[in-house]
Amino acid sequence: METKTTLVGVRMPVRLLKKVDRLVEKTERTRTFILVKAVELYLKENGDYEIALSRLQDSADPVIPWDEMRNRVSC
Repeated sequence: METKTTLVGVRMPVRLLKKVDRLVEKTERTRTFILVKAVELYLKENGDYEIALSRLQDSADPVIPWDEMRNRVSC
């Protein structure tokens, strides 16, 4: 099954693009591959962050202190 794509123009700092290009050479992947993976990772991390934030704001979802959690996991 073919994945639909579209062209997106992005402005980014030259220093950041140089880092991307170093990774391109090191990994022998394309700029597109690296940038798509970076966006996918960002979106996943942001989704996880939003879930954590909503749980922290939910008064019905108790927050467990770190020491208690560590004790629960250690058992």
